[in-house]
Amino acid sequence: MSESQEFFNAISNNDLKTAKDLFKNRNVDINFSEPNFNNTPLSYAAYLGLTKCVDYLLSINADLNKPCGLGLTPLMTACCGGKVKGSKIALKLIEKGADVNYIRKSDEMTALKFAVGSCSSEVIKALIDNGADIDGPNDTDQTAFILAARYNDIESLKILLDAGANPNITCKLGWANGLNALEVAKLEKSKKSIAFLSSIYGT
Repeated sequence: MSESQEFFNAISNNDLKTAKDLFKNRNVDINFSEPNFNNTPLSYAAYLGLTKCVDYLLSINADLNKPCGLGLTPLMTACCGGKVKGSKIALKLIEKGADVNYIRKSDEMTALKFAVGSCSSEVIKALIDNGADIDGPNDTDQTAFILAARYNDIESLKILLDAGANPNITCKLGWANGLNALEVAKLEKSKKSIAFLSSIYGT
């Protein structure tokens, strides 16, 4: 087993003492990608919600934006996990300067799209404040606003609207092609979103 794999394993096991000893005394690649899913120590720590490991990896300048085999940067992974730990890690990564506009080519997902419906309002605001493309990428199949409507995420809908999101952009996914956020919410029976968006669209 390589020293870099040992370092990855130590981070995965939340064993900071071993990780620090390995980094200090051996030739370790802190951005090593493990062979199964190409996770780096930082992306896997973000996935597992290991906040102290994330803090350590950020302190030794781990690559903020190296994607894993699923095409997710550490920030996207944290936003996807969401809840308390994912939100906390996402805020750390944003503050450190992670790319808020990285796009997964396979489905045009971004950190903001992953964050709606899963992360705290602080993460949504932080992404926008740090330059996240609110309605992007250009000509995308579904915006963050549409996703928030699908997820009954009223707080994110409000934040996105206040930040200038365009509620009239329509979905381009086959099953909802040409539908706006309210119409998508109705199709998916997202009751909270329907109630909120009805006043926005005047219906």
